[in-house]
Order: sequence, then structure tokens, then C-alpha cells
Amino acid sequence: MEGIDAREKVLQWREKVIPTTGEDDATEYVSDRDNKDEAGGVADYLSLITDTPAYHCLVGYLRRELYLTHSEPSVMAEVGLRIASSIAQQKRVTWRKAATSHCMVFELDWDPQVFVWDQKINDEGGNAVAMAITITGSANDAQALSCSQYLAQTWPGTGPEVLELIKGAVRDGASSRTSLSHGARLEANIQGAKLIIKVTGVRPALVELGEQLAWLGATLRSSPSEDGSRVFYCRPRIKQRKTSIPPSPFVHWRFHFDLFEMPQADASAFELHNGRCWFGLFRRPVVVQGYPIRQKPKESAGLEIGLSLAAELAQAPGAAVFDGRVVLKGFCVILVLVEQVQDTLFWHLISNEHQRPMSYRDPRIVHLGTHFSEDGPSILPGLGKSRHVVGWCSKARGLAGKYIHSLLFVQ
Repeated sequence: MEGIDAREKVLQWREKVIPTTGEDDATEYVSDRDNKDEAGGVADYLSLITDTPAYHCLVGYLRRELYLTHSEPSVMAEVGLRIASSIAQQKRVTWRKAATSHCMVFELDWDPQVFVWDQKINDEGGNAVAMAITITGSANDAQALSCSQYLAQTWPGTGPEVLELIKGAVRDGASSRTSLSHGARLEANIQGAKLIIKVTGVRPALVELGEQLAWLGATLRSSPSEDGSRVFYCRPRIKQRKTSIPPSPFVHWRFHFDLFEMPQADASAFELHNGRCWFGLFRRPVVVQGYPIRQKPKESAGLEIGLSLAAELAQAPGAAVFDGRVVLKGFCVILVLVEQVQDTLFWHLISNEHQRPMSYRDPRIVHLGTHFSEDGPSILPGLGKSRHVVGWCSKARGLAGKYIHSLLFVQ
């Protein structure tokens, strides 16, 4: 009976919102409606669902579960569970009774303006936050994306909207307000070295916002390494704070961010470890632990990164073939293509210390054992359509004939 009642409500709604200009139009509409009723009205019901922002958000989250891999322990899940446990779960939500809204305060030991200043970026529109390159994962298995790209990948529904809030706070230097697509209302304020977010929304919205803020505060911070040679991890922590003025409508959370250095023994010998040669692409990198990244066809393979970004960091003008090898060569570094697994290309980075120029005939390149004497030119056209991972691999395979697409390479 519930299904029949819902169907009748849809038909009544259609009659109210679809105007008619005359008796003939009304007759034609009723006849068309009856034909659809005989077929179950599937198309009408489908459009009511698929045309909503909530549906597109759901599809995005299903893709996240399919294509992203979660590290252990999952900091993102821990943050979400702690926030969710502080809110009483509503037993039933109906069309007559909407989900209950709750109020929260998120206090972060993080000033996004300081991050922009430390990066020495002249940023008047707040775009430096969106364009900042972030690294998420671990030393052996990581992903490099711009801040805006990672938010859209991991929280496709509200990630870009939350980023606009942070950009507004950085740009205005004081406060910023916004409403998210699912109805949550947010206000951001920078107070000293802290970012304060006040939010009113339903339980899932508060959980998701907490996950996003924990990642943002961890990734958009400068490394304490002065010379740039050390690699630091950052892991967010969340702690509930007792409000000083009871009774308060807000549940108050504080976010702390623990920075700890990779052991020097591992960092100094990174070229000898699987997946760690990518350290040479960055200066003062900070890697956020406990958040999901895109799955790779090989475990512990290194850093997934866009081809154009890898070339920019290596200061390489573009891909080239030298002595049968496909390379991205900068002044003191070179990326050598060494393996292909499915649609993913694996590169190995070789770098010189003290900014010494790199030679195409460096003996370390020869020792890689990759030599595609006739395959190199056939590989170039498809580079822009593939995924790219910078990391060590011990075996190489021929790549000829694998790619047919034109090259899409941003200089």
C-alpha cells in the first residue's frame, strides 16, 4: 500500500507543477500519463531520483568505495566515528519528519593563511589553497593531487563547497560563510593561529565535514625540515572539548596534527627501496596518513602523479626517446619509464645531488635494464591517456602497441 500511495503522490505532484493551456492539452497529458501508468511509470520515478543532487552524491561515494583503497589504520574512519558517536542517531526519518539538525564547533590548530605565506605565494583570490599539491598515503604507496582534486575525488558531494569556504577565509582574512548543497550552514573564522568552523546540519553532514577538515589541516602545512631533505608524515587527531558556558547547543571538537619524521635510515636510502624514489621530486614534503587513495595495480609501487605535474616538478620540457628509452629529463633529475601494468605506467626517478647536471648516459640509467630499442616512438602518443606512478620496480616489460591515443601533455 505504501508503494501505491507514493505513486499517487507523484501523479498529484505532476498535475500541480505541469501547466496546461487548454482542454486539449489536458486530455493529451492525461492520456500520456495513463500510458505511462500502464508501464509502471518507471521513467517518471527514475527522473525524480536521478535528477537530484543527493543521487549524484551517492554515485560519487559508490565510486569512492570501488576505486579508492583505505590505509590501516584509517584516520578518516576514526574521525568520522568519533563525531558520529557524539550525536544521537535518529531512529526514523519520513517525508513528514525531516532529519534533526545539530550544532558543532570544529577548532583546528591550523591557520591556512600561514601556509600560503610560508609558500611565498602572492595569492589574492584564495586559489593557492585549491592549487596546492598534496600528498596522501605512505612512503611506498601515495598519491599526489592538487587540494581541489583530492577533495573532489574523496568527497565528491561537498568537498569543492568546503574548499570555497576555506578560500573565502584566506582571501578575506577574517570570516567566511556558506551553505552546502545538503543544507548544512557553515561559518569559518581565523582566530590567531586557529581556524574555527561553526556548523549546523544533519548527522552525516557533520561527520563528513569533520573528515574533510582533518585532512585539510594535515595536508596544508609546511614541513619543519629546513633544508628540505627530510620527509615528514602528518596524522590528525580529534578530541572533544568541554564547553565553558553550559548549556551550549554546540558540541566542541579540537583537531591536533602530529608531525613525525620518517626514520633517517629509510629516507637516506630511498632509491634502494621499492616505491620511494619519488622523494626526489619534492622539497619539504608532508604526507598525510590514514586517508584513502586511488588503488594501483601493484602494491607499494610508489607515488601516483599526473604526467604534466611530474614533468613540471622535474623541470622537463616534455617526454622524449633516447637510445630506445622513454624519459622525462630535467636539469639534474630524470624519470625513466620502466614498466607497464594494465593502464598504468611506472617510472623510476634518478637525481643528482648539489644540482649537478644529469646526463642521458648516466650509468644508473643503463643499470635499470630497460631498453626498448624500437618501441619508444610508439609509446609516446599514449602517455597522456595513462596513469603514472613514480617508484622503483625491478622488472620491465615491452610496451609496443599498447597505446593508440594522441598525446595530451601539458608543458
